[in-house]
Amino acid sequence: MDRPARRGYQAGTRPGTRLNIWESLLFIVLLILAGYVLFRSPLFAVQRLEVTGTRLLQPDQIRALAGINLGENIFQVDLSQAKQRISLLPMVKTVTVSRVLPSTVRIEVTERTPLVLLQEGNVFAELDADGYYLGPGTVTAAGLPILTGIQASLPAPGQKVTATGLPAVLGFVAGLPPALLPRLSEIHVAGDGSLVLYTLYGVPVMAGDTAAPAQKGALLLAMLQQLDKGKAIAYIDIASVNSPVIKYRN
Repeated sequence: MDRPARRGYQAGTRPGTRLNIWESLLFIVLLILAGYVLFRSPLFAVQRLEVTGTRLLQPDQIRALAGINLGENIFQVDLSQAKQRISLLPMVKTVTVSRVLPSTVRIEVTERTPLVLLQEGNVFAELDADGYYLGPGTVTAAGLPILTGIQASLPAPGQKVTATGLPAVLGFVAGLPPALLPRLSEIHVAGDGSLVLYTLYGVPVMAGDTAAPAQKGALLLAMLQQLDKGKAIAYIDIASVNSPVIKYRN
């Protein structure tokens, strides 16, 4: 004897099929509504371009380069393209562009900081610790020590300068105490690669090779702070931090 089909179901239809169809339709509708809210709602329109980390650069310059318009949907903003545009600035070392919901785009910039002025002919080029040419500078305005004795051809601003011995010298200068740099007028690389530092008063300081910049710099800074201002100095030798020498003029 055949059993009758269960009430509410037709033969050949699996239980729950109709329910699954309605659930799928509801899910699609919700997706459409979510897409509308995300891409059409004024709640997610860009209302603020926040720029952080700038010291030498102007925030408005960064905003202009980003190419992001106020009122643009925050999810349609091309973050990678904005990052690429801003990275073209020579002074920009790193940049991060991110969304801060619901309506802010944050641009975090790390600037390259000028370390020395590399003299190349009549040009004084601002270089950072990595050797990137940031742009031309002037001796009076920059307040940076002049680096001489390095032969280099300057690339376009924003490009790295390549020259024999330059990375080691820049590493040495970057390792000096920050309080010492304003007291130096010139850093000369001799033919044998040894360094001669000149103070603002023209006193030569024999620094030897590029090893131990922090120790040599701290020693020189302490010596300059304790020197007898009434005596003329011929030179200072800190090539060996264990046996520094101060030679006074007769």
